[in-house]
Amino acid sequence: MVNYGYSKLGITLRVAAVALAISPLGCGSTDNDDVAVQTAALDATRGDDGDTAEASRNGVSREETLRVRTDNQRREDEAAKNWVGDAARQAELARLLRERLPERIPAFATQSARTRLAEMDGPEILRVLGYTTDVPSAREGDKSIIDDGITRLRTSSSVAGYFKFADRAALFDAHQKVGTVTPVGTERIERQVAQTLDELGVPAAEVHRIRARPVVLDTIGPNNEIKEYGAAAFISNVHRQVRELPVIGSECSLAFDIEGALTWGRCRWPQFRLSPSVMGAAERDYDEIVKDMARQLDRTLDPLVGASSVDLSTSFAYEERVTSTGVEYVPVLRAILLSKDQAGAELTTPVYEPSQTSSIAK
Repeated sequence: MVNYGYSKLGITLRVAAVALAISPLGCGSTDNDDVAVQTAALDATRGDDGDTAEASRNGVSREETLRVRTDNQRREDEAAKNWVGDAARQAELARLLRERLPERIPAFATQSARTRLAEMDGPEILRVLGYTTDVPSAREGDKSIIDDGITRLRTSSSVAGYFKFADRAALFDAHQKVGTVTPVGTERIERQVAQTLDELGVPAAEVHRIRARPVVLDTIGPNNEIKEYGAAAFISNVHRQVRELPVIGSECSLAFDIEGALTWGRCRWPQFRLSPSVMGAAERDYDEIVKDMARQLDRTLDPLVGASSVDLSTSFAYEERVTSTGVEYVPVLRAILLSKDQAGAELTTPVYEPSQTSSIAK
């Protein structure tokens, strides 16, 4: 189970016997906008980058951080295994899941197109983004930092295909342009995003729809009146798909000022490869997978009886694993819960059991 620490803080659920106030949003379809909206909302709560930057700053090794994470996950898995819950509600949740999922488990890819971003170093990424600097890179744990006081780029040696970028001068100038410059519009930004992704070597077939949205600036006056200044920036969150299934944790977020200048970006798009641990694996029984997810949903919702409903979306997907040899992916069933106040949880359960006969499509 993947839980980002807020699933039991803000979600509430109407429960009357086994009737659940769950909205049928986008389940089983990676083309549904609501799935992307829910994923983006969850992404915004995950912290900096889901990496070990904080541990590195505190002098903790990446290996120790991963060990602690593994131990915590093992304890969580053991607690989940021993949890019983409400059988009637689990049956209702399983029924809802089956209604929204395809009738059979889809075929999964073992590999995808070449991702040139995963082969680029920091200076090359900067050049693609339109910047050059003579400042050498500095090491910070497993990160490489290029910072000339104006632009800053961070890459990772453990996750090839990851970077975080900021242009401090452009970010400052962006505020000065609000109300004085006519915004370029979302269509122009979407073309720029497509061009940037192409130049970064992101395979076009893996891009799940490019959409930009304006960030509107407004203020509240002394009498609670709202004054709107219009678009202050544009942002685009692009999610990844392989064989039309979402890739959890892979996305590229880019921000622009109202004239279309890039101000900030974060991208995590490693080379796709299926984990060797599932290459010799047998497919779990479909009903077993659904019942396992229903148990997780029941356990997440168990203490949450309250006044508002939650949205549920579900689909088969690929989940990232960071190993000593790099990034690999495993097929999972994913469910996203999100309340109207944007609290939520993302849950996964594996599709394959290791060390048995393989049935994974090539």
